[in-house]
Amino acid sequence: MIYRVENSFIHHVTLHHPSSLSLSPSHLHLLLQTPPPVTITVQGIAEVKISPSTATITFSILTFGKTADAALLNNSLASSQVTTSFEANSLDVNDIELISFTINEVLNWSAPVPFLLGYEVLRTSSITLNNTDDVAKVLSSLITPNGANKIGSILFNPTSSELLIAYQSMLTVASANCIDNAQRVVLPLTASFGQILGPAITMQETSSQQQQQKQQPMYARMEAFASPISSDQLFSPGQTTVRASVSCVFLLSRPTALPPPRSGNYRRV
Repeated sequence: MIYRVENSFIHHVTLHHPSSLSLSPSHLHLLLQTPPPVTITVQGIAEVKISPSTATITFSILTFGKTADAALLNNSLASSQVTTSFEANSLDVNDIELISFTINEVLNWSAPVPFLLGYEVLRTSSITLNNTDDVAKVLSSLITPNGANKIGSILFNPTSSELLIAYQSMLTVASANCIDNAQRVVLPLTASFGQILGPAITMQETSSQQQQQKQQPMYARMEAFASPISSDQLFSPGQTTVRASVSCVFLLSRPTALPPPRSGNYRRV
C-alpha cells in the first residue's frame, strides 16, 4: 500500500505492479512469484514570499484632431510634455519603451448616415523602474496637463535572478521537509502496519509555482492629480509567492521473522 504525505496529511494512492513490462515466459513466471516492492511516497513543500524590486508602468496618450495631421500634432505635443516633466523630475526619458501606435477614424454613428468627425491617435508606452519608490514620482510626471491621459497598469515584480535564488532555496528546504515528514509522520504510521521504513530510492522535484499579485488597472484623467502623489495612497506592491515541492519514494519491508527453534529427539554423538 502506498500513501502520499502532504504537509503532514496522508492520502491514499494506487500501487502499480510492473507486470506490463515485456518479459520472457520464464522471467514472467519468476516475476509473478516475486511480490512487488512496497513503497511509500512522501512530499515536502516549501514556499516563501518575496517583495518586488521592479515596477512596470503602462500608460497611453490619446489625442483627437479634425484631421489626421492635427491628431498627430496634438499627440506629439503631449509626448513632449511628458518628456519635459520627466527631465524636471530627474527621470531618464530613454527608459520609456513604445508598445503601440495607432491612428483611427472617429465616426458619428448616431446620424442616419455616419459621417467623419475626425481622427484619434493612441500612443501606448511602458517604463520599467528598478526602484519601486520612484513609482509615485513617475506617475506625477505622466499625469500632467496635456500629458499622458491614461494609466493602463502598474505591475510589480522581482527580478528573474531573485526568483531563481528564492526557488533554489525553497527547493533545498522542501527536500529537508520531505525527509522530516518521512521520519516524523510516516515512520510511526508504517510501524503500526507492521512495516519498516527503508531507504529513499528516488527524490524528484515535482513542481514549482509562482503566484504573482498584479495591481488592478488604474485609470486617470489629465487633471486628476493637482497635488503631489503619495505612494501609500495609490498602491501596495504586494508580494510574489515562490513555491517548490519534492517527492521522495521510500521502500517498505516487513520485519524478518526468526526461524522457529528446532524440536525433537537428539542423538548424542
